[in-house]
Amino acid sequence: MSRTETQLKEEGAVISRTTILILSGVILSLSVVEDLDPFWFCAFSGGVVGLIAFIMLDLVAQKREVLRSLSGCRFVEERLERHLTTTIPLSVEAVQEQHALLDWLQRETRDLMR
Repeated sequence: MSRTETQLKEEGAVISRTTILILSGVILSLSVVEDLDPFWFCAFSGGVVGLIAFIMLDLVAQKREVLRSLSGCRFVEERLERHLTTTIPLSVEAVQEQHALLDWLQRETRDLMR
């Protein structure tokens, strides 16, 4: 029985970013202690590659989290704008109040993203 893509996503990653970092640290520390003969040089190179992989995976995860939160903020802003916008004519004060509320909401969501 073959696994579908959704089943693989539900199970999660086979190896975590933290595991990559720990294994890279162990390999680097072992290779620094030993002489740099060809075997230990390959081990050192593998440790450096693992460290670079950890950094890149961490950056991708951070970017994914920021994009997810930005899409949530956009959803809230659009929903509030839809509820605040009416088809009947409003007074000038009501329109100014709506614009002030929308401006405040945009400032607050930008501050949350920092």
